[in-house]
Amino acid sequence: MISTTAAWPRRLLLGACVVAAVFTAVVGGGELITTSTVVTLLLPFVAAALSVAALSVAAPTATAPSPARATTAIQGGSLDQALTDLARILAEGTRAQRAVVWL
Repeated sequence: MISTTAAWPRRLLLGACVVAAVFTAVVGGGELITTSTVVTLLLPFVAAALSVAALSVAAPTATAPSPARATTAIQGGSLDQALTDLARILAEGTRAQRAVVWL
């Protein structure tokens, strides 16, 4: 199995290729089809929207911890326990290996 650290550059390259392909197809193809200045100005925005949609389908991000779970963890006990829970929720939400909360 590929580790997360080794897979990250591949996912980044895949995302860049998807964006480049969508922009090339939409902007390049659109300019060949139409000569309207307004349409030509809107093509990059359409390409960006399609790229975001394609990337969200191809590589969904991890779901963030729910706000209710975070609130419950913070309200549940002592300040020390709340800070520990806050650091854990922060680490889970950002996929960090560790998190530290300083006061």
